[in-house]
Amino acid sequence: MVFHSSLHLALVALCAFVITFAHSSPTSLIRHPPHLASSLTPVTVQSNRLARLKPRDNDGYPDFIKDWVYWKRLHEYHEKSSGFSDHDAPDMKDIPEATLHPPGGKYSYKEQDSKKEWTVTLTTVLGSGSEGSVYKGKYETSDDSGDAAIKKGWTSDIIKGALVQEKIRNAAIKGGNVKGSESVAEVKSYFQNTGKSFAVMQLASGDLLDLLQNTQLEGRWVVNECFHDMLEGLKAAQAAGYAHQDLKIENFLYVIDKKGAISCLISDFGTATSQTMIKYVGGTPGFMDQEIMRIPEDLKPAPHDPKSADVFGMGMIYVLLAHEEMQDADRHYRLWRDLVDKGDAPPAEIEEVLTSHVHCINGLISEMLSNVLCSQKVGRLSLEMFIRWFEDVVDTLKEEEEAHNG
Repeated sequence: MVFHSSLHLALVALCAFVITFAHSSPTSLIRHPPHLASSLTPVTVQSNRLARLKPRDNDGYPDFIKDWVYWKRLHEYHEKSSGFSDHDAPDMKDIPEATLHPPGGKYSYKEQDSKKEWTVTLTTVLGSGSEGSVYKGKYETSDDSGDAAIKKGWTSDIIKGALVQEKIRNAAIKGGNVKGSESVAEVKSYFQNTGKSFAVMQLASGDLLDLLQNTQLEGRWVVNECFHDMLEGLKAAQAAGYAHQDLKIENFLYVIDKKGAISCLISDFGTATSQTMIKYVGGTPGFMDQEIMRIPEDLKPAPHDPKSADVFGMGMIYVLLAHEEMQDADRHYRLWRDLVDKGDAPPAEIEEVLTSHVHCINGLISEMLSNVLCSQKVGRLSLEMFIRWFEDVVDTLKEEEEAHNG
């Protein structure tokens, strides 16, 4: 989703007791994971709290955001630019053209390279948005068959139509290139029909936002396990050479196995890029980092590393997942605005901003997040370092809880 799309925020409530701990020197931009004692009590996550988070359209953001200088520049920037940061998705002629069989909903085609024959049937609409619909359906090939989710790109906006189709193709092709991880939603195939693009994907239980709005998660360890899956999915994307560029909770799917265990999958690579340094400005408000948001007066953004921007997005997601106080959308936007306004402040100052907004945050977590939510310039953690630090924090908290429980 790019800037003009609606923003849906969601979080899981996880409140920890604040502990007193010693900071390393504020002159050190990257600090090592601490091993300090804390007392944390697992809580039940009540999903009805999410009802207070209303989806916002482009005019529904709070006044303190709409009056923000960087927000106004973001509007100006998008009025004068469009498109993606790279264009390595194939032309329409490189995508198989499917035949639609009456009365409708059944498509057949051959893959361009393997010549494998596919039959895809759309049955039930799972959801629709401004850029298309997702259907539950079935696929069948000469050697495989099963259930699938089929994403169909469409829009009533003629000008936006080509961009929507490109995003669907981009998501299918780049998502299909991200392999080797169970934390990535599988893209099975893609095709087109009369100018509309389709992606045949793994059928999951739903997206994470839907899960959080309609059920409850028991305890913080479920949150941490789900977030670890999300980090591993992003790791696979980066290993394939891509930055996602639109990380948010609803771009992660979840699967519940027969034993009731929940796993999370990264999805929707519609705005993914293989470029390493870009000037393109995109993403979803509330998850875009300092380098993206701090657009200068001349509306010419400085180059930034989109993979590092993804790390910031994951940090904002964890704040939402793990802390009850962030269940209020306005509080989320205030935290995001204050982090961006801090510019290139060192992690020690970022931690002060974070703890001033999230009053129940645990010291182990705030220390880690301050090195994730700082700017790229001062040394934001790489994804690999974030994962190692996160695993260290989780292990430490588990040890402390075991010791506390005797």
